[in-house]
Amino acid sequence: MLTLRGYQDKEDLALVAQIRNKSAHAHRAEGVSRIDAASIEGALSTPERLCIATVGERPAGFVFVARAGVPQLDEFGTVEGKSWLVIGPTCEPEREGQGIEKRLLDWLIAIARDNGIPTALKFARAAGTRTHVSDLFRDAGFR
Repeated sequence: MLTLRGYQDKEDLALVAQIRNKSAHAHRAEGVSRIDAASIEGALSTPERLCIATVGERPAGFVFVARAGVPQLDEFGTVEGKSWLVIGPTCEPEREGQGIEKRLLDWLIAIARDNGIPTALKFARAAGTRTHVSDLFRDAGFR
């Protein structure tokens, strides 16, 4: 069963790094630079803006809003918006196409609305889907 949960403790940062590294390696075997929990901690804007998808008890994907000024961490699912840099949605390669990315984006759309973010500019394709993230945001009423 797929569930979404927020940040619980610093171990979540290592889980996010692990999922990102696994996904990045699966999509670009050559030249992948690994990131660690400290990199994620330095990039995260606030713990409230991190969402982790789990299948059963196992973490399977994530999305979060990075703090201002953080460079892009990943070509897959990384977007520069007008005031937010969104990292993800990213899920384990074997879980792509199972709706995890869409659920994470639905959560992100709700957070964007709660924070008064009216515009989603250039959004990359969610890995493992044929859907462009910009389409999902436009369909949700964003410019």
